[in-house]
Amino acid sequence: ITASDNGGNTANAPYKTGITDGWGKLMGAVEGGNAAGKDGVKIILVGKGYIGADFTFPATAKPIMFTSVDGEVSYISKNEDGTLKFMNENGANAGQYGMFMIIDGKTVTFEGDVIFDNTVILSRLSKKSVEAGKDTATIVIKKSITVTDTVQFAEMTGEMGYHLVIEEGAYAYLDVLGFEDYKGKGTIVVGDNLKKNVKASDFAGFEGYIVDTDGNHLFAENAPENDAPATDAPTTDKPSTDKPAEVPPTGDSTLVVMAVMFISMVACAAVLTIKKSRV
Repeated sequence: ITASDNGGNTANAPYKTGITDGWGKLMGAVEGGNAAGKDGVKIILVGKGYIGADFTFPATAKPIMFTSVDGEVSYISKNEDGTLKFMNENGANAGQYGMFMIIDGKTVTFEGDVIFDNTVILSRLSKKSVEAGKDTATIVIKKSITVTDTVQFAEMTGEMGYHLVIEEGAYAYLDVLGFEDYKGKGTIVVGDNLKKNVKASDFAGFEGYIVDTDGNHLFAENAPENDAPATDAPTTDKPSTDKPAEVPPTGDSTLVVMAVMFISMVACAAVLTIKKSRV
């Protein structure tokens, strides 16, 4: 893509999100920006993918993808032993490149489809902030979020991940868990490998439906009344022989399967290398 005079075409000249209205200009939410992300964009996090305020990503024609890998190159900060590098022995910021992060207490909303793949979702909440009564950030989904099993979650000394809110009518396609909690009245679609290990308590407080990729409801407390779902997550990959669940308000099992295929196969419109310019 052409990212105006703010870079974004290569890792050596990345788009800097730390400038005033950087995310807004990228996504066409601020007048005068290049709106590179309007039709969907593959954002390669070569530095710190930092969002420092409440922000809404507008719906795009194609999904937005956050990743930290470009071909064979990974930009994720790691220690010599291969573990993630996001703080030093004193709990202070260190590394954190190739990671997606939101400032404490803020809300980031996605009005369209967003994909997280081969990246790290980092909560920088500190123990000191928790003791002062501060909360972690919140991600709100109005259409869909996909989190592949290549995504890693990391937490600093506050030991709290982000809240994920899936609004009614929206979907979360999860191949890995790692958010602090799950809220809202949308639908969570649990990937085939993940469903072997999840339990109802993983989604305590979530008011929507939790289904597998075939649309089968996984837990009785999240299924439509009079349906006959399992009382716990299936323990094998064998497809259920039971009748598919009745159509939930957010869509039927066919829609779930088609959406999973769409999100996993779709290509983003452009590629952008990105970092923030402040520590």
